[in-house]
Amino acid sequence: GSFKKWHGVDQIPGIAKKFEGKKVKFLLIGSGELFEHVKRMKTDNMILLGAKPHDEIPKYLALSDILIAPFNDEYFRGFGFWWNPVKLFEYMSSGKPIVTYDYDEIRKIVRDAGLLAKPVNLDDFTKKLEYIVEDENLRKEMGKNGRKIAVKEYDWKIRAKQTVGIYRTALEV
Repeated sequence: GSFKKWHGVDQIPGIAKKFEGKKVKFLLIGSGELFEHVKRMKTDNMILLGAKPHDEIPKYLALSDILIAPFNDEYFRGFGFWWNPVKLFEYMSSGKPIVTYDYDEIRKIVRDAGLLAKPVNLDDFTKKLEYIVEDENLRKEMGKNGRKIAVKEYDWKIRAKQTVGIYRTALEV
């Protein structure tokens, strides 16, 4: 990730702190404007790897049981959640369940592939994460659901065809 404000990466130390003493580790990959801040706030159950080549990311996703995306739209007040969350497509493709916040666009993407917390509500996010940590069957089911959705709807070839179709329609007008 790029450790930008809207990715909500600055929330992860607070989330991780609530899992200290449990068999839960937080693996963070990426760099950017908030990297040093997160590094200073790091808890013992957090591992910061820094930036990694994109082609190595699937192996790190495969190591994980749950993938989180604590997006934060407060930096875009009045606009809502409007950016393209590519990481969610990668997460779903990996067959892992997701915990993220319940924004309209996110809900349309994730569906039954993860748990959605009230936006920017750290307590609710943590509760959702605790719930899925404890339920291995739910994790597996949501991971499979995400993989099916990703293959059926979010494959890059499918998205490219959709994009070409939009351009053709626009150019015909």
